[in-house]
This record gives sequence, structure tokens and C-alpha cells, in this order.
Amino acid sequence: MKHARLVLAFIMAPILPLCILAAAEHFRAGTITFLWLQALIAYLITLLLGTPAFFILRRKGWLQWWAFVCVSFGIVAIPTLILLYFSLSSYSNYTQGTAELVSNHRITMAGFTWLASATVSSGGLGAIGGIVFWIIGLAKKIRP
Repeated sequence: MKHARLVLAFIMAPILPLCILAAAEHFRAGTITFLWLQALIAYLITLLLGTPAFFILRRKGWLQWWAFVCVSFGIVAIPTLILLYFSLSSYSNYTQGTAELVSNHRITMAGFTWLASATVSSGGLGAIGGIVFWIIGLAKKIRP
């Protein structure tokens, strides 16, 4: 029974934060199409980083909810930060809306603010996935 809960946790934890994201975007057509790509990336991250992290946490005995939230935040935030930083760095000039994020091959303060915001929000989605995993896979029976 416990293994079935862990399998279900590995299946549900990557997809539930994306459902929250889709609801926040009001299920617009472009968002739903993009969610398929995000789901693929979420499952790859879960397979490549989340699974080893789970086994490390289990071996160390760190099975508290907050450990899963913190580790899941980092598992998503760190790759997001790296990918977005190098993506922004590749532009000579880049503007989003009225904010100039890159000017003369340098990331501006607005760019670093955008980078921090995007990193924290995607890390937050990872943290939601971590708590979902912990609730489904590891939490004891919750009493009212």
C-alpha cells in the first residue's frame, strides 16, 4: 500500500502545480497548449532530480513536510535561474513591455528583478509539488 502511495505521489506532484498555474491563467487556449510542454519538463525534472532527492531524503531520515517543500523549491528554482539567466544573457537588447531587461549585452536592474521574480514563482510551484508529494506519499492519516 505504501509503495502505491509513493507511485501516486510521483504521478500527481508534478501535475497539480501546473493545474494551479492553468487556473491562474484562466485556462486560455495558448496556456493550455504550453502546459503540455511544461508537464513534460516537470516530469523530466521529477525523474532526473526529484527521484534521487527523495531517496537521499529518505536515507537521511529527513521525511518532514518542510524538507520536501525546501528541496522541491530548490529543484525547480535553481535550474530556472540558470536557464533564464543564460537566456537573458544571450540578448544584446531585450524589452518586455516597457521594462528594458537587457541593454548593451548587460542585464539591467529590471532584468534581475524579473529574473528573481520568475525564479521565486517557479520555485513556489516546485514547493507546492513538494507538499503535494509529501501529503500523498508520506503523511500519516490526518485526523479532524
